[in-house]
Amino acid sequence: MVVLISEMSHLPIIGDPIHTTGKRSLVAAMNKAMLAVGANCLMVEVHPDLGNALCDGAKGLTGDGFAELLNDLN
Repeated sequence: MVVLISEMSHLPIIGDPIHTTGKRSLVAAMNKAMLAVGANCLMVEVHPDLGNALCDGAKGLTGDGFAELLNDLN
C-alpha cells in the first residue's frame, strides 16, 4: 500500500508496522520493508515495561529494542 499511496498522493506516508503485523518479532523486518518501498516516517510503540503496558505491550518494543532497531535502520 505504501507504493500505491505514494503514487496517488503528494503527502508524506507514515508507516505503522506494529499494528500492521501485530507481532513484536515482525516489527524490525516490517520497518525495513516500509522504508525500502518509500515510507517517509515510521510509528513504533516503545514502553519500558511491556508486560505492564496498558496498550500494545505484546507488539511494542523496549527502549533497548528500539535502539537496536534504529541501529539496524541506519
